[in-house]
Amino acid sequence: MIQQAVSQQLSQVYEPVFSEYSYGFRPDRSARQAVLQAMVYLNEGYDWIVDLDIEKFFDRVNQDKLISIIREQMNESEVLGLIRKFLKAGVME
Repeated sequence: MIQQAVSQQLSQVYEPVFSEYSYGFRPDRSARQAVLQAMVYLNEGYDWIVDLDIEKFFDRVNQDKLISIIREQMNESEVLGLIRKFLKAGVME
């Protein structure tokens, strides 16, 4: 529940600046929409479609740099502290 609240807060700040061509984990966007857009590009004569996956991004990202970038838009110590804890937390399977 806490992660969802932080996610909603971050979405309000960053959603307007994300590329319109990005579909992954975005509100009101889906994998189906991405495939349909890819089909449009193919029908327009494009030969290449690039698919990027950042699966391991948060395992390897410089967390201090990430927090610094987030701080530029949202300088709330409580939220930044939670984000840092989320980044350091392990995963339970």
